[in-house]
Amino acid sequence: MLRKITLIILLTVLGFNTTAQMDKGSQREKEVKERIWNLVKSGKITQEEADKVFYQEMQKYLNEQNVPIEFYGMVIDQEGNPVKDADVFYSVDYYTLDPANYKDFNYGKVKTDQNGIFSIRAKSGISVGVTRIEGEGYEDSFKATNKYAEYTTEGYIFEHRTEIPGKPDPSNPEIFKLRKRGEPTMLITSSTDKISFVKGEHKSYAVCLVPRASYYHKDILEKAMEAKKRIDLIIEGDYKEGLFKIMVKPLGDKSAGVLLGDAKLYIAPESGYKNEEEIVVQKGADRIQQLWLYARTGSPIVYSRVDLKVIQQEKTVIVEYSSYLNPYGERGLEGATNIGWLGQKCTDIEREANKALKEGKYPPKPDFKALEEEGKKEYLKTHKDAQ
Repeated sequence: MLRKITLIILLTVLGFNTTAQMDKGSQREKEVKERIWNLVKSGKITQEEADKVFYQEMQKYLNEQNVPIEFYGMVIDQEGNPVKDADVFYSVDYYTLDPANYKDFNYGKVKTDQNGIFSIRAKSGISVGVTRIEGEGYEDSFKATNKYAEYTTEGYIFEHRTEIPGKPDPSNPEIFKLRKRGEPTMLITSSTDKISFVKGEHKSYAVCLVPRASYYHKDILEKAMEAKKRIDLIIEGDYKEGLFKIMVKPLGDKSAGVLLGDAKLYIAPESGYKNEEEIVVQKGADRIQQLWLYARTGSPIVYSRVDLKVIQQEKTVIVEYSSYLNPYGERGLEGATNIGWLGQKCTDIEREANKALKEGKYPPKPDFKALEEEGKKEYLKTHKDAQ
C-alpha cells in the first residue's frame, strides 16, 4: 500500500515547508499514484511491482533535487599568507531513498595547492561541508572548519550569510583561516581559578603566576609580601555609581606592566603596557565578557597571558582566569604540545623553571624543537594507530 505518510516525511526532509512546495509535491505524488494504479487495474503490473515502480519514481524525483557540486576554497594563516599542502576533509550530502532519512553522504579529502587553493567536485548532492583542515605547523584557532555550503540549481549559499545563491568561482574562493604556530616553548600554566567581587565590599587579591596562579586574599596579603612570596598581579574591585570597577596592577621591576586586549595572542605584545588596567562591568551589559590580559611582571621580567572570563551576577562579579607564562623572559606564548609525552623529562624542565624564577633568575632554555620531535616520536610509539 502506498502510504501518504511516506511522502510527507520525504517532503519534510527535502525542505518543502511552504504551502506552494507541499502542493507541488502532493501533485507529483498524485500523478505517480494515479499512473501506477492504472497499470495495476489494467493488469499490466502486480501490486508488488507497483511498490517497486513507486520506489523507482521517487528515487528519480530525489535525484532531480541533487545538483552538481563545485566548490572552491582558500586556506590562509593569521597574516593572510596561503597555507599550502594542507589536508581539507569534507563531506557531500545527497538525497536517496536507501537510508531511512532519505539522505546519505560521501567523505573525501583534497590538498591545497601552493596558493592555498582547494576545490571540491561531486556529480550530485545538496551540500558540501568542510569538516576538518590540517596543516603541519598550523591549528584551527579561528573555527575554520565545520562550515557548510547549501546547493540549488541557482548556485550555493555558504554559511547562511546571504539568501542569494552565488556561483562557484575559482577566482573568488571562500576563505578558511588557520593559525600558524610559533616557536614552541614550555609554558607554566594554571588550571582555571576564580575570584569574586561583591557589591558594597572592597576586595583585594594578589595573584602569583608561578607556579600555579595561586592567589592571596587581602587578610594575608601583607604576610605574603613580608615573606617575599612571589606576587605578579594585584587585583582590586569596588562597586561605585552602579558600576563594578576592577583594577589590575603589575608587580616587578620598573618595566613591569599590564595590557588588556580583546584578542587571544600567542606572542605577547612588545609595547603598550601600563601601570594599571581597569575593567568596568556595567549593569545591563553582556553577562559574560571574554578578555585577555598580557602581563610583564616579576624580577627578572617574564611575559604571560591571563585568559579572563568576567561573569556578571545580580550583586556579584566573578572573574575566572587561567594563565600561561613564559619562564625564559621571552614573549612567545606558544606552548609545546608534544613534550608532555616525555614524562619525567618534561616534569624536570618545569621544576627547574619554577625553581629558577623563585631564585630571581631565568632558567636555562632547552632545545624545544628537538624535544617536540622527541615527544612526537614517543606519542607515535604509544599510539600506533596514529601512524
